[in-house]
Amino acid sequence: MASNLQLVYASRRNLPTDPAAEADEVRDILTVSRKENAKLDITGALLSSAHCFAQALEGPVEAVEQLFHRIRVDPRHHHVVLLLTRAASERMFPDWSMGFTTPTEVDEIERAAKVLEQAFLSSAEKGDIEAAGTAICELIQSGTFKVQIW
Repeated sequence: MASNLQLVYASRRNLPTDPAAEADEVRDILTVSRKENAKLDITGALLSSAHCFAQALEGPVEAVEQLFHRIRVDPRHHHVVLLLTRAASERMFPDWSMGFTTPTEVDEIERAAKVLEQAFLSSAEKGDIEAAGTAICELIQSGTFKVQIW
């Protein structure tokens, strides 16, 4: 089986502060991502929480690297922090061209905020950013968040 690249990053969002406009922007991101990722054999998931994004991408090495290059210059976010890149023989999100989750309960919001802030701190302090990337994957996979399908 060919090896895929798994890449995880976190970023600060530059989205509208109006909840309806923000929801429209995220919906647009997901619509385009799902269509394009399917063409490129990329799977993954997007976590949106407390002014931050975290995303896990997986697929052919070149396709994931090119997509991440485009993501880094996307004006809808800033302070893009690469947390994890690794070869993966199996995908964590094999059925999602782009899954989406956002915390809805207070304890979920606090947990997501803690994991995301740790990711940014680890990056700034040259800490264990791989552990932060793994924590984000586990957070997305945990299934405790309400998954919104748009």
